[in-house]
Amino acid sequence: MQAKILLLIALFAFATFSGCGWWDSMRGINKDAIPQGPEPKKITSRPTVSGGIVLPVNGELITIDEVITPLMEDLKPLAEKGDYLDYRRKARPVIEQALDNRVSNIVLYQKAKKEAREGIDEQLDKAADNEIRQFVAGFDGNYAQAEQAIQKMGMNWKTFRDYQKRILLVQGYLHEEFKDKRPITYSDMRNHYEKIKDQQFFSPGAIQFRLIDIQPLKTTPTDPNLSRLESARLLAKDIVAQLNSGGDFGLMAKKYSQEKTRAELGGLWSPVSSGSLAKPYDILETEAAKLQSGQIAGPIEADDHIFIMKLESRREAVYEPFDAVQHKVETSLKFQRRRDAIDALTKKLQTQADIGDQATFVEHCIEKSFNQIEG
Repeated sequence: MQAKILLLIALFAFATFSGCGWWDSMRGINKDAIPQGPEPKKITSRPTVSGGIVLPVNGELITIDEVITPLMEDLKPLAEKGDYLDYRRKARPVIEQALDNRVSNIVLYQKAKKEAREGIDEQLDKAADNEIRQFVAGFDGNYAQAEQAIQKMGMNWKTFRDYQKRILLVQGYLHEEFKDKRPITYSDMRNHYEKIKDQQFFSPGAIQFRLIDIQPLKTTPTDPNLSRLESARLLAKDIVAQLNSGGDFGLMAKKYSQEKTRAELGGLWSPVSSGSLAKPYDILETEAAKLQSGQIAGPIEADDHIFIMKLESRREAVYEPFDAVQHKVETSLKFQRRRDAIDALTKKLQTQADIGDQATFVEHCIEKSFNQIEG
């Protein structure tokens, strides 16, 4: 439910959090706010699709093209294998989500229209005209480019204008319907902070280091009586001795490190966050935890590598403190409450709605989109 009314929630949140009135809230739609779509692919056994399939929602019809046209750019990569069954499996959740979006928007619009006051059509016309002007302005006034954008959404200027009116009407209805008068207490915000802090207010720790990477399989023995591994171990010990005697780590890395890409940078790695190093380099994070900035560790043997590392810097993992983000937490909590209320309303309206066979309709959407992609 959360994703299906993303646009409506975003518009509603803008209106509510800015404290605007009913009609002042009907602003701010731009080309990036318009719902986009999913992905398609190829076929081994191509199905035959009969035309004219629609899905009724309380008497309003959804066509296949309305669902799949905005999704075609996203669906095309799903058909790369040319296997219909593979495409069907991948495309189904994308198309189902897009259909769910449309059904949700329809039932919300029908509810909003039922509750609308007299004379609202004229206000909606004016507001929609304003939104279209802003939409075109988003393309620097280039009418042709704006028209291409709405065509990619599967619309023309008339249907796009109607679409704006529907959004504005629903936005206004939600703004009036969900005026949450429950006070937000300090305890509410603290609890919400604990729920969202890992996603929104956490900065992971990171380390930056220089590394000399000696790889025994690439080491040429200088003594015929020594194996490659023994020669690599001797080389590593000699490098450490030179470093302990004041040798420059960056110059030594350029000379001795056998991982040439970073060797050219004096062995310097970009900062890496905790847990992000793959084997065998993950051992470096463990060793770095024992070091202070500027200290050297090694030789460190791991798989087919012998490492010598110098810790350049360390940034500890940290949460932004509650007091510093309290306003953001309050805003997030308001948004969460409204989203939950809208989700509940949409679910209720869908349950009460007279909706056709969605499963069969989705199958037709999958088949037609696949056939269009395959040409």
